[in-house]
Amino acid sequence: MKNKSKIFKKSRDELEAISPYPYDNLRPWIAKAAPIIKKLCPNYFSEFRENSSEPQWNRFKRINSGNRLADQCVNLKIGQDEAASNRRKTEIAKQMLLNFLDSILGLETIDNYEQENKENMDIEEEDAKIITLKAIRKLEKEKIRVTP
Repeated sequence: MKNKSKIFKKSRDELEAISPYPYDNLRPWIAKAAPIIKKLCPNYFSEFRENSSEPQWNRFKRINSGNRLADQCVNLKIGQDEAASNRRKTEIAKQMLLNFLDSILGLETIDNYEQENKENMDIEEEDAKIITLKAIRKLEKEKIRVTP
């Protein structure tokens, strides 16, 4: 369990260091992470694929009024707005992947906590059995009849 956490933490750190724009920067990380997630968390692989799918890019309509200079100025602004919108989409895509990894790490933490508590409960149950057996033996030595 702890090895899985280390793997996902390392993967998250690698993703955190990547500039999300252009989206092509994220592709190698996605390609690297996919088999790891498929192997270590197969139940969440479809969610990973969903979160790692390429965004639908905005394509703003350009103007062609016949006035070349005015069209160039307006189309330049439209292009800048389009790029800003698509940049935001890549930032959201990266954040979705980070959130996905945070969820996996959270589940790992819960699993580790539950496992540790189960082990502690097993130890406590064993301790209770030992104490009970010692008490029964002590009573038997004192010739007191005990039925467990």
